[in-house]
Amino acid sequence: MNEAMVIRVSMKHEGSEDLWLLEFNGNVIATAKTFDEIKNLASRYGYAITRYKFMTINMLRDTINLKAPLEDIKRGHESSP
Repeated sequence: MNEAMVIRVSMKHEGSEDLWLLEFNGNVIATAKTFDEIKNLASRYGYAITRYKFMTINMLRDTINLKAPLEDIKRGHESSP
């Protein structure tokens, strides 16, 4: 099982709910609205959550390789598989 990190992104400054990210090898591979959802996605795709991180949306822009524009991730996190 691959080891992954869960990142909780505070979206309060943006006026939205927090965003949960699943990160593997420096790349965001899934997003969700709750920890339970991201935990289930990790399990479904064969990842063990071994680390946890909290950051603000501004910190996210500077530290994570996004595979999609940030606006698409913020809008699309409700429709993650």
